[in-house]
This record gives sequence, structure tokens and C-alpha cells, in this order.
Amino acid sequence: RGIENVGYGRIYITNNLIEENGTGIYNFGASPIITNNSIGNNTLDGVYNGSHSGAISVPILEGNVITDNGRYGIADGNPVIIHNKITGNGTSDVNLYPWPGTSHNISFNVFDTIMGSGAVGNYNVSSDGTPISLQ
Repeated sequence: RGIENVGYGRIYITNNLIEENGTGIYNFGASPIITNNSIGNNTLDGVYNGSHSGAISVPILEGNVITDNGRYGIADGNPVIIHNKITGNGTSDVNLYPWPGTSHNISFNVFDTIMGSGAVGNYNVSSDGTPISLQ
């Protein structure tokens, strides 16, 4: 793993080049703010978010370039995804797990593929410029 976080509370992951790991950022239980990183060429996920002891992770991902990862660009969790470029990832650019009572805020991004449900947001486009509906 490039960066692993298993604590609680807010941490900041900013201005990094995170590449050629199994998983670029592995977050399990905290609610990090992940900004202005280049996350790519990892064999599994660019960013993986999980939950720990019943706590739901609510990471904020903003201004990142997440490309060419082997499985997912962003996987699971309950993320807020704003102003990112998430393209060219193996299985899907964004994979969402529908945590009960939550919704995923995804707005102003460029991505091509999304899996899962429970997303809300506005003004997302694919890499060719066509609008993406989250419904």
C-alpha cells in the first residue's frame, strides 16, 4: 500500500504522487481529506475506503487525478467526490457500496464508468465530454 490509514478522525493526504503499489491509498475507518494527488498504476485500487468497528468513513476526495489502476479508481466507503479526473481504471472508475442511510456526493468530475448505487450529484462528464447521469 502506498498510504495506509486505520485511525479515526480527520487526516490530510495532499500533493502526493502515489503509484505502483497494490492499493494507492487504503483508508479503513477514518475520514480523510484527499486533495491534489496523482494516484495511478496501482495493481488494485487507487483509493479504497472501508469502515471500522461500525464507523462509516466519509472521505473527501477533491482535485485528484486517479488513473490506470488495476481494479477501481475509487472503491467503497461513503465518499464526497468533487473536481477529480478518474479514468482508465480496470473494472470501474468509481465503485460505490450502498451504506444504509448514506448517499454519495459526486459532482464536477470526469469519469467513464461507475458501479453501485446511492449517488447524488451534478455536472459529471465522461472523458469524451458527454454528461453522466448518476441515476
